[in-house]
Amino acid sequence: MSSRQQMPRQLPVPCQLARWTLVGSSILASQALLASPLVVSTELFSGSETADYTFTAPTAGTLDIKLTDLNWPVPFSNLFMSVTTATGVLGSLNMPGEISFDLSSGGVFFAHIFGKAQGGLNLGAYSLNCSFEPIAPVPLPDGGWLLVGSLMVAGGMFHRWMKKPEALGTASIA
Repeated sequence: MSSRQQMPRQLPVPCQLARWTLVGSSILASQALLASPLVVSTELFSGSETADYTFTAPTAGTLDIKLTDLNWPVPFSNLFMSVTTATGVLGSLNMPGEISFDLSSGGVFFAHIFGKAQGGLNLGAYSLNCSFEPIAPVPLPDGGWLLVGSLMVAGGMFHRWMKKPEALGTASIA
């Protein structure tokens, strides 16, 4: 029985780089698909007022809008919102709530808020949150072939290294 301990083999540097490249690119891709805020606003109305917001959805995807009455100092007597484009109305809310739109393409959109405050101070506060989540892009065929090819090369190098470690310039520890 030998008193030497065998050290585990380490992957060659090209295989380690390929592994970390795949991990890093998958993290970046998952972050790119997260919803991004277009409008985050909290406003105070005195009496009857309106507010207009303009925002741009860059591509096709889902537009989510949430209108919240903050009940400060008292709830609004009326709080209304409509969402439009330059050519028409997409939808509206007659009270605070949420609304979503599936967009077939990007473009410029408008949110119009109408509110009537009440109470002794005749004040009201609301919050508007608009977020956009793009449709996941379909991967290009060339990208798939590039990935498959690089994985085949890395697999071939690993197989060759396992068969004959000195072939890639790494010495086996005996």
